[in-house]
Amino acid sequence: SADVDDAEMGEIQTIMEISDSNELPLLVKFDFEAEKDNELTVFEGESITGIRQVDAEWWLARNKVGNVGLVPHAYVEKDERADDDIF
Repeated sequence: SADVDDAEMGEIQTIMEISDSNELPLLVKFDFEAEKDNELTVFEGESITGIRQVDAEWWLARNKVGNVGLVPHAYVEKDERADDDIF
C-alpha cells in the first residue's frame, strides 16, 4: 500500500469532505451590516463561503474567522477567482 502518513490522510479527508459539500466560494459585492443576531456583517471584496442558499434572498455563509450567519443574495456573487486555487 502507499506510504501515506496521518497528516496527509487528514488533509485528503478534509479535501474530500469539502468537495462533497455544496459549499460555494462567494465574493462580497457590497458592505452589509448585520441587523439581527442571525445575520453576518461582511465587507466589499471579502471572500466568504456560502454554506447553503436558504431561499431566493439569503445565503447562510461563513467568513474567514469562522463566524456564520445570513447574507443577502444580492450582496454576493460566486467567487470565480477561487476556482484557480483548487488545481
